Amino acid sequence: MKAIQTVLSELVVGESSTFRQLTLFPLKASRTSPRDYRTLDEALEAQGIEISEVSEGGSVPDLLLDNRFDQDVLLIDGEELTGAKQNRVLNVTVLAAANHKTRIPVSCVEAGRWAYRRRNFTTSGNAEFAESRAHKMASVSESMMHRNTRQSDQSGVWGTIAGKAERMACYSETSAMDDIYREYRQPVEDYVAAFEPEAGQTGAAFAVDGKIKGIEIFEDPAVFCKLLPKLVRSYALDAVEVKGQAEDFTAKEAVTHFINRVAGGKFDIHSGAGKGTDVRIAGDGLTAGALVSEGRLLHLAAFQLDR
Repeated sequence: MKAIQTVLSELVVGESSTFRQLTLFPLKASRTSPRDYRTLDEALEAQGIEISEVSEGGSVPDLLLDNRFDQDVLLIDGEELTGAKQNRVLNVTVLAAANHKTRIPVSCVEAGRWAYRRRNFTTSGNAEFAESRAHKMASVSESMMHRNTRQSDQSGVWGTIAGKAERMACYSETSAMDDIYREYRQPVEDYVAAFEPEAGQTGAAFAVDGKIKGIEIFEDPAVFCKLLPKLVRSYALDAVEVKGQAEDFTAKEAVTHFINRVAGGKFDIHSGAGKGTDVRIAGDGLTAGALVSEGRLLHLAAFQLDR
């Protein structure tokens, strides 16, 4: 789509900053748009939305968001919701309409619980770790293309979390991703404290141990600033697994090459789970998803897939 191609072609890659095994490259768009929506955390804090199971019995791949604001709410692919019958993460980025109930597609990140902890959901402050998010995005895109659903490979999500927990020697009674974050809270928060957004920054490229893992792009620097801690946590949980000294990573050209690969990928266009258009992008060794509304690119995430 033109909105995506335009933004990608005009991105400016800034100077990198590195902390331990994680490197961030700031991305800046030549043109930005002030937002007219709230983020998930802002909406929950203001108590203007309610996220719950779709029914008393619940449905693993779906939740119900009741937006009582006179303003839309933006939820980002991978954001974690905790509570109700089991913790979930967003399968896609959703713009939930004002004064409207929206069914949102999710994946379970707590395999060992199916019982109410409380009636509604809140935010953990985390996002699904990047390794899991990449594989989940690829499976959701395949589901959208071939079955016109937004479901992930749920067993694959559980398997990736179980593998992470085993490698990081983290026991969880309910196999919850959130418990891995709790176990590694201090090293993860050390990463969060190490990175600050630059003025006008609308996105970032993330490299773990010297290898580009993904990019995140928003239309408004204020939204990127709000979500940066969650995004850093997502990559930090992968970075803390790296043993020894990280590989030196300084080449902006690798970031530009990855962005060009995204721009040159195959675009698959669908209606959004809420407002807007959901665009899935597939390329050699990468997967991406974007939400476009009224000609504006609200959010794009792209990941390198492990071969």
